[in-house]
Amino acid sequence: MKKLTPLSLLILLLVAINLGLCYLYFFKPNHSRKKRNDSMHSWLDKNVGMTAQQESLHVKLRTTYFSDLRAINDSIRVIKARFISRSAENDFSNSLSTYWTDSINRWQRRADELTFRHVRAVRNILEPKQQPILDSLIQVLMLRKNRE
Repeated sequence: MKKLTPLSLLILLLVAINLGLCYLYFFKPNHSRKKRNDSMHSWLDKNVGMTAQQESLHVKLRTTYFSDLRAINDSIRVIKARFISRSAENDFSNSLSTYWTDSINRWQRRADELTFRHVRAVRNILEPKQQPILDSLIQVLMLRKNRE
């Protein structure tokens, strides 16, 4: 029987580690997204101090907002893909480019208006003493989002 060299042992160890990591990646459920959304919601609830009724209304508003926003973002993605696919055309004029970018901008404006209406609706379910807290949290979130 052959004696195992240190290099062979190292290779076997790396294969075992890779198999373990593949098992964890593919066969273990990933709850990080759910935990992040729940933690964001509890973070907002903790900082603003929502009541149970306010929290249930907020969950309904949030669910509606994200489903509508997802539809808008899907439309933007489709339009951008079509626009970029036109880059191979030699006779693509500046006016067509302007048309496509204006179309993307119109959809983005809808998303921004939807976000504004959502924040307004959440703000309206809060008591007057809670509203300034939400306003400052929204500012922090928007600045952090743009920085990343």
